[in-house]
Amino acid sequence: MSAHAHKFNRLLKDNGWHFTQTAGVFVPIGSGFSIGIIGKNLLDKTKDSVLPPEFACGFVYQYEQAIIFQFQADRRFEIPNQDFSYSTGVDILTQKFFAVRGGFRWDHEKTERFWSAGMALESPRSSLGGFYTRTIESPHRNGYGFKLALKF
Repeated sequence: MSAHAHKFNRLLKDNGWHFTQTAGVFVPIGSGFSIGIIGKNLLDKTKDSVLPPEFACGFVYQYEQAIIFQFQADRRFEIPNQDFSYSTGVDILTQKFFAVRGGFRWDHEKTERFWSAGMALESPRSSLGGFYTRTIESPHRNGYGFKLALKF
């Protein structure tokens, strides 16, 4: 379960701060691999929302407690005829509780591509991180945010 605070600059129709949440389950399947399903923005019931509810599935591969690779496919079911969007990322644990992150997203809702970079403080049961993101197509369309995750 996690809570997010995002600030967007020309990324969405409504600039400024937006607050969201996610909840999901990841199940280890062996040899460092886990699969999961995640619900995002589920409490947002506003019609034509900036961050509408969506569901995602994905997998994670963790190599020796130091490198984590992630892949995710998600879809906003409120948007007719929308294709799945895809995200990939890597976390590198540089110190006992400090991680550097990077990622890429192919967003089929907006037909844009995004890159992101961030850092996090990690513990076995929680994570506190920050990130910066922008589109490949326009450097002026960017944002940043923070995430607090609780791991059960």
